[in-house]
Amino acid sequence: MEQSLNRRVAIIFILLAVVAVSVLFLFTHGSGSASVTSNATKRRIDLFASATTVTADAGWSVFEGRTIGKMQLTLADDRVITISDGTYVDDYNSVTACTNFQEQAACVLVADMLGDAVVWFALVQADSKNGTKQLRLPGLVDMQSNGDEGVLGNGWIVALGVGVKRVCPNSETTSLRDFITRFGGPAAVSIVDLEQDIVVQVVCI
Repeated sequence: MEQSLNRRVAIIFILLAVVAVSVLFLFTHGSGSASVTSNATKRRIDLFASATTVTADAGWSVFEGRTIGKMQLTLADDRVITISDGTYVDDYNSVTACTNFQEQAACVLVADMLGDAVVWFALVQADSKNGTKQLRLPGLVDMQSNGDEGVLGNGWIVALGVGVKRVCPNSETTSLRDFITRFGGPAAVSIVDLEQDIVVQVVCI
């Protein structure tokens, strides 16, 4: 009786050890695909736009992740966007902040919108080439909504174009999912079309 009980206890401990090792493996190795940076907050992006002019209040600044003062932007399609005092701002850990408010089209607005209001935004430095048309962002780490949306390595959720072009000179990929599995996150960049607000191309690094 005692021997049988000891055997059962030993089996339970073995099973618990197997479960613990499996959980540890999943946490340290993931599910085989790239993952969002650990400190990134997921944020759905509704608007990408080249800003032809940026006008900020005197003393405009960012404090503890929010704006102090108002900012007004004229976009490439002539829309005028006002960013209110106290609006949330990106931490710029994964993209380069634009601070050149004097030069036309030096900045690209990336925003989470609620109607016409900006809930959260990032002012990103425009690309040196074709900066009013396209923006290079971190690589994709996942897809969702039946392939209509992609998740970037910094947590941004972006719309995917139909038939996103995959560019990797030394490797062939069979699909965008295959590309993400092999070249997710820091292994690639995502290129956004600023006129359509969608990812149109991914390029491995």
